[in-house]
Amino acid sequence: MLLHETKLINRRLKRVKKGSGVINTLINKLPFELHIPGYQYCGPGTKLAKRLARGDPGINKLDQSCREHDIAYNQSSNLEDRHKADYRLEQQAWERVKSKDASLGEKSAAWAITNTMKAKRKLGMGLNKKPKGRALGALGGGAAGIAKAVNDAKASNQQLAEQQRHNLTMEKAATGKGLSFRRNKKGKDENSDYVVGMCDFEAFNVIPNVDETCNQFTFENIVITIPVGTYEVKDINDYIQQNIPISPFIQIKIYANRNTQKIIIDTTVDIDFTTDKSIGGLLGFKKRILSANSVHESDLSVQLVKVNSLIIECNIAAGSYDNNHPVHTIHQFFPTDGFGYKIVETPRNIIYFPVTVETITNITVKVLDQDRRLVNFRGEAVTVLLHLKKS
Repeated sequence: MLLHETKLINRRLKRVKKGSGVINTLINKLPFELHIPGYQYCGPGTKLAKRLARGDPGINKLDQSCREHDIAYNQSSNLEDRHKADYRLEQQAWERVKSKDASLGEKSAAWAITNTMKAKRKLGMGLNKKPKGRALGALGGGAAGIAKAVNDAKASNQQLAEQQRHNLTMEKAATGKGLSFRRNKKGKDENSDYVVGMCDFEAFNVIPNVDETCNQFTFENIVITIPVGTYEVKDINDYIQQNIPISPFIQIKIYANRNTQKIIIDTTVDIDFTTDKSIGGLLGFKKRILSANSVHESDLSVQLVKVNSLIIECNIAAGSYDNNHPVHTIHQFFPTDGFGYKIVETPRNIIYFPVTVETITNITVKVLDQDRRLVNFRGEAVTVLLHLKKS
């Protein structure tokens, strides 16, 4: 009798641990991997043991989160544990959607996974005693979700194929193998058969407002050189205060008038803003000498933001003009990300420009400011993705 009761208890314990939700059942019985193209873990049917034995780490942060999710599923078939894993992956995927360091492809995949996890937790709660109609409704919803996942996977696969084709094209150009364009048999411009556009731009905003062209503060034949970097008015004043010779006769105070957006300088010595590398222009002062024992207001509003527009140029592109002069501009935008944050520019509608050469031997991309000067990214990596295609 005691043995019989023990068997009943064991059976009940096993029933509690086993996940019996509709979606979980479909996933458990899936005989193949239905992954997002290119991913190692994102998608149902992962052969977890085989991939872990092979040492697959996940291709990015989203894929690594999917890996943790699969491990959690493998460790427990309890529905409560699995729903916690689903919710955790949903939150992690949503963070990748919002992340500035995630690529467009990763964000698209993360968006799909966020919605899939949310729907899966609602549809596959694993309640055994649901009315029949609801169970069929859940099954229909699950089937629709899987169909959508398959369609999304097909679309992603096409996007991946196009990306690989494009990367191969750009690799040939970068390695000097060159790309030959056919001549136009109709006798029109032979270069108009191909066009190029910018798909994506990524770089960290480390653009300095104080650089080698405007980093000197001169007074009484003393020159204070401010290190290259990004400064607010208070930062500039603090650095000058730290480097002024200790003397009761030298008093300089720099601050901003927030109402007029101009700079005020209270000084007991002459300040020379006429030198070539003077910081005066950045502070809104014209080339002049500020007299001693006076309070001076800048001629213009403060110019601390030196770069208010980024221009992307490509040497093989034509069709752009600046004040009636032909230029190689393929894209222009205003960076809104603060200092230290990543600038990500992905045009919704790519503008294509005709290619000016018959054979590509090199591709030169320049990032210029609104005055068409090279932008100083201080050694940080800059990524520009181009799309070259037939017109």
